[in-house]
Amino acid sequence: MKFIKGNGNFLDKILISDLFMIVVGAFLSTAAFNTLLIPNRLLSGGLGGVSVLGHYLSGWNTSIIYILLNIPIFIFGIRYIGRRFIIYSLVGALSFSAFLSLTQNFPEVIDDPLLGGILGGLLHGLGAGIVFRGRGSTGGIDVLAVALKKWKGFSLGQTTIAFNIVLMGVYGLAFDLKLAVYTLISMFIMTWVIDSMESGLEEARSVIIISSKSRPIANTILIKLHRGVTFLDGAGGYTGERHEVILCIVNPTEVPQLKEIVFEADDQAFLIISNAREVVGRGFKVGPFEY
Repeated sequence: MKFIKGNGNFLDKILISDLFMIVVGAFLSTAAFNTLLIPNRLLSGGLGGVSVLGHYLSGWNTSIIYILLNIPIFIFGIRYIGRRFIIYSLVGALSFSAFLSLTQNFPEVIDDPLLGGILGGLLHGLGAGIVFRGRGSTGGIDVLAVALKKWKGFSLGQTTIAFNIVLMGVYGLAFDLKLAVYTLISMFIMTWVIDSMESGLEEARSVIIISSKSRPIANTILIKLHRGVTFLDGAGGYTGERHEVILCIVNPTEVPQLKEIVFEADDQAFLIISNAREVVGRGFKVGPFEY
């Protein structure tokens, strides 16, 4: 369901479902902060980690620090980032800050830094993954990384890793090296969860089929699997004989049926099946989100 209707306006593409996911994800992330990470004096990556570190050093409310730090980042980001991503990220940042305050009285779940870091990383990663699935962010380093990519060409990973390395170094020197290591473990788990949600749920198989009966095989794939096929020009390196090579993307559960289709038509066919980390397009994932 669309949030605002209009004629060609960028607000046409703002979805209530996206905003709902961003708000829910922000809540889960802040719950991880206040029930697992902060009670065990651990950080997270990004601006949330800076806010928690500021809380440890000054005693200020974490949510207030987070909002104050986001203000210059959003001012900088508006110049380089699309309005839709800015709006989504602003909703995420405000939700994150509000929930940081609302969940600060939630009870501590675990009094163990290592286990708290592991579970905190899982829950924080789940929340952040939901936010990214809503095609937004909770502000902070995400907005900064996208802006720097547009401005200076730095990759998102380069900015995030550099920022977090500095943050962990400061934390390790100011507090406890062991807690910094536990925080790194938590951050690794969080990143793994986010990656799994972002690409693992869209896992697919890329299949290349080399056969002298490519046309009948392609027609059967279209009819039985309802998957598109692409013909590529190929030639045997030894014989020089030209072939139509089939490229097809399928779900993992469709691979056995695809093999059956191919080898029923040509028992001499040659298949190459590989993992496709992410597939964007009709029948799989919606189009990419434009920053």
